[in-house]
Amino acid sequence: MKPYLKVVKALKADGIYAKVEGNDFKELYWLIDDIRHFIYESDISENGESLAWLQSSDEDDHLLVMYKSGLKFTWEPKTYNPVFGCECIYIGWREDLLLFIYLEKHDIYICTILEDKVNTCNFHGEDIFVGKSVVAYSSYKDRRDGVVKVILANDLNEIETTDIEQAEKRGIKPIYYQEIAQ
Repeated sequence: MKPYLKVVKALKADGIYAKVEGNDFKELYWLIDDIRHFIYESDISENGESLAWLQSSDEDDHLLVMYKSGLKFTWEPKTYNPVFGCECIYIGWREDLLLFIYLEKHDIYICTILEDKVNTCNFHGEDIFVGKSVVAYSSYKDRRDGVVKVILANDLNEIETTDIEQAEKRGIKPIYYQEIAQ
């Protein structure tokens, strides 16, 4: 079953009847009290029976929803200004752990979620690399100085600081966040 159909099924179990936008699935949407809620195709991730997505609304509400082992967990992403938005850069599984990366008005947040425990770190910038076991990034100041910070994707602990040339040689050079393919 396609991931978006699993989301439709999960929403239906909660009494929400989502509709598919477009001939090829691009977005799910539904109305609650005349407020449009939606989930973009790129904001859904599955891993076997585990499922997660970011849903938003025209009223600037954002919610990460995760189903794992039959349990539902929801978390409201931190944002300085929800009107600016909460743009999902990456959502993907690392075995039982969900890696969720998003942009809000001022920062990029990197989050790991295991069961009901959320761990976050953030930086003021827009260059990031998402690998299987590491995330590399450069803040605006780091980019100006040619510095790349590398953290473990499973616990967000910084393991090293390197320069941009070494990061490029190792295939972990951060790129502009909108160029990341999920």
